[in-house]
Amino acid sequence: MDIGVVDLLSPNAPSELVTSVHETGFAVLKNSPIPSDLVEAIYREWEDFFRGEAKFGYRFSQDKQDGYFARPVPGDQPSEGAMVNGRDDKEFFHVFPWGRFPVEVSGRAIEYRKLAMSLGASLLQLLGDGAPKSVAAKFPMPLAQTLVGGNEQTLLRILRYPPLGDDRTPSAMRAGAHKDTNLLTILACGSAPGLQVRVGTTWHEVPWDPSSLVVNGGVMLELLSGGFYPAIAHRVAAPTGKAGMTPRMSMPLFLHPAPGVVIDGTQTAAEYLNRRLATTYGIRSHPVTRTNSASS
Repeated sequence: MDIGVVDLLSPNAPSELVTSVHETGFAVLKNSPIPSDLVEAIYREWEDFFRGEAKFGYRFSQDKQDGYFARPVPGDQPSEGAMVNGRDDKEFFHVFPWGRFPVEVSGRAIEYRKLAMSLGASLLQLLGDGAPKSVAAKFPMPLAQTLVGGNEQTLLRILRYPPLGDDRTPSAMRAGAHKDTNLLTILACGSAPGLQVRVGTTWHEVPWDPSSLVVNGGVMLELLSGGFYPAIAHRVAAPTGKAGMTPRMSMPLFLHPAPGVVIDGTQTAAEYLNRRLATTYGIRSHPVTRTNSASS
């Protein structure tokens, strides 16, 4: 299986993006409008933040799901090898536009979020325009327009996977297999390789280039497109040798549609998200969808 490497400056970019996301659920993006030095600077300062003690002043709110999540994370799916009490061994910070943000770091992550959201809207436009007419007929509106009103649900997660010990198994995983719930994920290339996608029973490496971005469809996009753009299971494998002795930073932006967008003809994005949150974290609803429901 070949995941497409799409040069966004190429005239063939629209068709190559559609083909890759349709066939593999993923695409690697070259020449994106997001500077790689911005990503590298964010990784450096957040690595320092995660190493310090200030993070504990931002412990996550079970009700709002913003702030710092310590390792291990309750509710995460277990992975093989790199685990603590059966959970993926990682720590991360949830950045929402309405949520808490550390004063100990610069606003670079906020800048990245804005750039990635704009890129995501452009990619959805291309995916919508490039879908067959029979698929596009399923969309309740043009794909890019589903984002209008979804800014407050869209989540930037800044992740740190700690160094692995010498006792890790050859099959150790930094993150277990999962599918993304949301519409579209924009993933800054991790500070180290390891991202893999599954087709059938076989795992394939996603090409790693520090200057590239990765995009993949979530379950909401799969539902909206009637399966034309599939949500594919993926994981983060742990490297062997000295590479495993260094931490790995990662930064996915999970783009969400507006809460009222009907994603499969029967349920709205808010209803689907709230059901997933209840199943995974025991949360009755996302705080934004709860507010919208109360005011409607």
